[in-house]
Amino acid sequence: MSETLVRFGEADLTDCDREPIHIPGSVQPHGALLALDPDTLVVLMAGGATKRLLGRPPEALIGQSLRAELTGLELAKFSALTVRPVSLRQSKLLLDTGAEGVRLDVSASKNDGLLLLELEERFELPGVDRVEIVQGMVRQLESANSFKHLIQTIVDEVQTVTGFARVMLYRFQDDDSGHVIAEKIGAPKVESFLDLHYPAGDIPIQARALYLSSWIRHIPDARYRPAPLSPALNPKTGSPLDMSFCGLRSVSPIHLEYLANMGVVASTSMSLVIGGRLWGLVACHHPAPLHLSSHVRSACELFAQLASMQLQSRLEVDDALEQLNTGEIQTDIIGKACVTGLLGSLLGPAPNLLSLIPAAGIAVVAQGVLETEGCTPGPELMPPLLAMLDDLVVDGVFATDRFEELTGLDLGGGIVGVLALAISRKPKDYILWFLPEKVREVRWAGDPTKSVVSGPLGDRLTPRKSFESWTETVRGQSRPWKRAEIAAAKSLRTALMEIILEFTDALARERETARVKQNVLMAELDHRVKNTLATIESMVRFSGRNAVDVVTFVASVQQRLHSMAKTHTLLTNSSWIGASLRTLVDNELAAYNIPGGCVISVRAADFELEPKTAQATSMVLHELVTNAVKHGCLADASGRLDVTWELEDSAIGRALVIRWKEACGREIATPIRKGFGRLLMEKIFPYDVGGHLKLEFEGDGLRCQITIPEDRLAKLLPTAKLVAKSEPSISMGSGLSGLRVLVVEDGALVAQDLAEWLSAAGAIVVGPCATLREATEAGRGEIDIALLDVDVNGEPVWSLARDFRARGVPCVFTTGFSSEIERPADFNDILMVNKPYDLTRLQLAITTSLGRSGARKS
Repeated sequence: MSETLVRFGEADLTDCDREPIHIPGSVQPHGALLALDPDTLVVLMAGGATKRLLGRPPEALIGQSLRAELTGLELAKFSALTVRPVSLRQSKLLLDTGAEGVRLDVSASKNDGLLLLELEERFELPGVDRVEIVQGMVRQLESANSFKHLIQTIVDEVQTVTGFARVMLYRFQDDDSGHVIAEKIGAPKVESFLDLHYPAGDIPIQARALYLSSWIRHIPDARYRPAPLSPALNPKTGSPLDMSFCGLRSVSPIHLEYLANMGVVASTSMSLVIGGRLWGLVACHHPAPLHLSSHVRSACELFAQLASMQLQSRLEVDDALEQLNTGEIQTDIIGKACVTGLLGSLLGPAPNLLSLIPAAGIAVVAQGVLETEGCTPGPELMPPLLAMLDDLVVDGVFATDRFEELTGLDLGGGIVGVLALAISRKPKDYILWFLPEKVREVRWAGDPTKSVVSGPLGDRLTPRKSFESWTETVRGQSRPWKRAEIAAAKSLRTALMEIILEFTDALARERETARVKQNVLMAELDHRVKNTLATIESMVRFSGRNAVDVVTFVASVQQRLHSMAKTHTLLTNSSWIGASLRTLVDNELAAYNIPGGCVISVRAADFELEPKTAQATSMVLHELVTNAVKHGCLADASGRLDVTWELEDSAIGRALVIRWKEACGREIATPIRKGFGRLLMEKIFPYDVGGHLKLEFEGDGLRCQITIPEDRLAKLLPTAKLVAKSEPSISMGSGLSGLRVLVVEDGALVAQDLAEWLSAAGAIVVGPCATLREATEAGRGEIDIALLDVDVNGEPVWSLARDFRARGVPCVFTTGFSSEIERPADFNDILMVNKPYDLTRLQLAITTSLGRSGARKS
């Protein structure tokens, strides 16, 4: 690294950041420097005002031991310095041994293997105590009630104690440039530098490093002539002496010329260090020589340390208050994320991400999905932006107020500020905040870019001579991102990563649980399907034994299958928990509960039956209704049916007892032959349910008592309506003669069966069509109504239905799904019939739809 350095005193503005200012080889002449062997106290190097302070020139001191010059007490003080590390001029001595009785202030430090003593003549005002000075200054700091008040108090106190004509608080920006944020003028006709900016090069990197290691730097007269050290090289290292901790260290000629150009003769700088970083300087200027005493300098040094602590405390409190606010918002966002999902919480109603970190726009890129709000780059710019962020984001966060200047990518819409938060690894998902350009004017202390003519140090660039305010219009930058905003982003990332991990773990657990449930479900489904097929097989076999002819056999099987299907739909809708007894009764009686027909009364609180009992009970109810239609009270309008049930004590214990009572208004003969219906009710039902069923044939109608054990009930439901719901009905004898009916059905057997039924009712069947393409083609001809399966080989039928509606052709939807299937809102008025078909209901739906549209043929 030494090869890159320039020689001290030979730097210009192009390479001053490489000038080795810590090894100047000389000191300021108002004091003297002695470099001693720490073990023998022999002087190895000397320089400065040794003649005035010690009575001998530097060369005469080389090789001399201070032991002979010191009193016993002074020697003890020096011995104490040699047994512990000494740095930062933290050890100070007062010595009475000097030329002609001069009292000396001595600062000691260790560096480069030597004990370094800095000697200055002691002069103090009587009665002045540095502790009292500091206490007074600190009391004023404690009274500051805001950050602005605090920084102003710092410069006020320093100016009062030191007497400098101008005292400034110079704050370093993120780009290392400086900004004067507070100032106190202590003399007339002194130019104000308040609110001026200074380029980073005014205080080079190595100078900032020295300010960080030494709290105070004093130049009582910047016009001095440097006093060289003798010898020039450290005898122990063979290199120039490292004087990093020496207050008397000679100043770079570049800096001295800089001060001269500002009209500054005396200068003092105090470091403000926050969090281990050089946060700012208290810079003091005076137009004439001004020498601060050791007491005042010590007080100012301690004050700078205490002021740094106060500043840090104030900034931390302000940050804490802001973080408390953002923390509450973040808690709300995370809480919403756990309920509504990630995107819903981030971009939904406030509080959201824009509440957490205010910006002009925001984008969330998650799992390939882009969601935006506000002013953001166009979708075509997101891929190159994300590709750049993959390289720019470090530790999950990236922030800049000048993205285009940094990357060369124009994000459009005046967007130049980007705060990026990576919320996954690879591929990376991001939350992005965007800020627009904020055109602003910056007042510089002179033109920072102006080339300056040759100066007294020869033909080279030298510091600018004019420090008059020079205004620059800054473009291409947004407002800077606040530290609290970046901290909030990091905190949010941590919280989101935890949620994502929890979601991932939960998803893995859910998948495993779903796999186990699926296996159980498949086994249960297999069991139920086989049981259902076995039931149907037995039903067909028993129905066939007593069938008079094929037509009767088919009708009875079809009606029983339809009853089973309705019960299955009820059980499916309840996730096979149970089925409502009231709904089972209403479903069987709905087609016959019509004005002018048989009087039907159903009065009871509702109960839910467990699945197997619900299936068995629905079959019994179907047989009772079928018998009542053929032979009993439902055969004509003169009959009456009363159905009641209640929970009561019975021969089998506590049970639900259903009573079915018919009154036909005529004499009813007792049946002689027992068919499948009687077998199902008297043998199969008790076997399946563990209950009783008793049939009695009175003169005017059938009485049936059904007893179901209490343990076969699922739960008591809220009291339902006490009158069965009514639906329009249509006689099976009504025909569809002459109607052209389009049949769209992808099940071959179902389509064929439906076509035959329609033909038997007198309709002209168009189709059947097994695909939407076939249906579209067939539907271009003349048709009166369309029967549309809602799902044709996986394709929804809604587009075809809209075409027919536009032409005025009515439709009826058919489906094998439950009646709760979702359909577009504009089709809520279209009737839907469930499979397997109840032909009575299907014919009713056709005639009702035709009646609504006025399309019924005469």
